[in-house]
Amino acid sequence: MKGHDYAKLAADQDQALAELLPHCYPATPLDYAQWLRVYANAGHELGPAVRQSMSWDGDWYILIDHPGRIPALFGSAAVRILIPPAIGLPWHEIRDVGHNRVYAFDPPWTNAWGPPEVHSDVMKALAFEHGLTVEMLAAMAGQLLASERDTA
Repeated sequence: MKGHDYAKLAADQDQALAELLPHCYPATPLDYAQWLRVYANAGHELGPAVRQSMSWDGDWYILIDHPGRIPALFGSAAVRILIPPAIGLPWHEIRDVGHNRVYAFDPPWTNAWGPPEVHSDVMKALAFEHGLTVEMLAAMAGQLLASERDTA
């Protein structure tokens, strides 16, 4: 039985990512927050709020032009990719992407497992986008929880 050449597999993954990156720029919490808003407005369920921030360095990207294909990346080489509608990459053309997570704006969908989580840095980005301070957002959340308790 022939063993795996892990050095070659890693080099192939690095090469595939290197070919994708010129078509991307690093995504921010605000980029993801905007996708979450589109996704939720389309009637999709959001996952729970999570207190910790997301990992952004070298893990999240947004496409700036059509890459031809999204390479299948696996394990620690996998990335998260936001696809704006202007890219013209329809969801049915996105397959065999390995462990990459894809978040498309139009139509809003994802291949992630389960409803997408809302991390604390994303909540702050949404608040900032709408002119809210973190304190205002916390007060609104507290009022919402109190009203839910009153109606239960």
